[in-house]
Amino acid sequence: MKHPTSSVGSARSLSVLRGFVFLAVSIFVLGMVAKTVIHLPGVPYNVAEMFAGEPSWNALVRFALTLLSIGMGAHFAAYLAALRRSSALILPLCCVLAVVTTYLIGQRAISRESWDDFTGAQVLYRDIVESHVWGDRAARMVAQINGDLFAFVERMVRFVCLVTPLVLWLAIFDVTFAQPRLVGQLRVFALHVLMAAPWLALFKYVAIDQANTDNLVELIEPGSGMFLYGLLVLMALVAATVASMGRFDATGKVTTIVAFVAAIPLGWYLLNQGLVHNLQKYGVTFSGVDFFLGPDREHKLSRTILFVRWSVLQAAAEAGLAWSMIIAGCLVPAINSSQPRRK
Repeated sequence: MKHPTSSVGSARSLSVLRGFVFLAVSIFVLGMVAKTVIHLPGVPYNVAEMFAGEPSWNALVRFALTLLSIGMGAHFAAYLAALRRSSALILPLCCVLAVVTTYLIGQRAISRESWDDFTGAQVLYRDIVESHVWGDRAARMVAQINGDLFAFVERMVRFVCLVTPLVLWLAIFDVTFAQPRLVGQLRVFALHVLMAAPWLALFKYVAIDQANTDNLVELIEPGSGMFLYGLLVLMALVAATVASMGRFDATGKVTTIVAFVAAIPLGWYLLNQGLVHNLQKYGVTFSGVDFFLGPDREHKLSRTILFVRWSVLQAAAEAGLAWSMIIAGCLVPAINSSQPRRK
C-alpha cells in the first residue's frame, strides 16, 4: 500500500510536468500565431511592423513568453503572497516583481520603435539634465548617472506602471476565488483592494497622468479614462474566473461561460467610451477605435468589422490570460493550500 505522502508527491510531480508541457506547446502555438498574424492583410500597421521585418524564432519565443508571463506572473505573485499572513500587503510588490520579469523577457522580443510606442520615449533624463525641470542641483546629480542606464530604468518603470494594474487585478481575483466560501471571498477581496489602492493610484500617475506616448496622450477621450480602467478590471475578472472554472460546480461553469460571452459587448462599449471619438492628425480624422483596430488612419473599417475584430481580440486575451494562469497553477501548489494556518 502506497504511503499518502508518496501519492501526493507523485501527483505534484505529474502536475509540474504537465505544466511544462503546456508551457512548451503554448510557446510554439503563440509563436506560430504571431508569425501568421503579422502577414495577414488589413492588420493594424503597428502589429504588422511589430518585429521590424521577418521575426526570428528567438524573438517569437521571447514574445510568446512575454504574453504568457502576464497571467503566469499574476498567479505566481498570488501564490508567493499567500505564503505570508500579510499577503494583502505584499501582493502588490510581488506583482511588481512579476512585471519586471516580464519586462526583462520582452524587451528584445519586438522592435525598439514598437517598444517605445508602448512605453513612451525616455525624456526624463533630458528634462532633468538639460531643461533643469527639477532644479540645478538635481541636474548636476543626475548628470553623473549614465544616460543609457537612466533610460533603461525609466523605460522599465513606465512599463511596470502600465502593466502591473492588470497583473495586480488578476492576482486579487485569483486569491479571492481561492477562498471556499462567499463570505471569505468578499472579505479577502475587500482587504486586497484596500491594500492595493495606493499602488494603483501611483501606477496611474506615472503611466497615464505623466504619459509621453501618443497612444495614451491622444487616444484616450479626456475625462473617460475610467471606462478603459473598467475594461481592464472586467478582462481581469473574466480571465481569473475562467482560470478558476475547475473549482466550480456545473452551474458555476455554465455561468462562467455565459459571463465570458456577455463580457464582449460590455467590453466593446467600454472601449468606445474610453477612446477618443474624433482625432485630427496628419490631415485625417479618425477615432481611437479606428486607429486601434483598423489597418491605418486612412482606411476605415465598418463598425461591424471593428466589433468582430474586437470580439476576437478580447476573447483571445481573456482566454490567453486564463490559460497562462492555469499553466502557473500546474507548477505550484494550490493557493488555498499554501496559505499559513492561524494558530
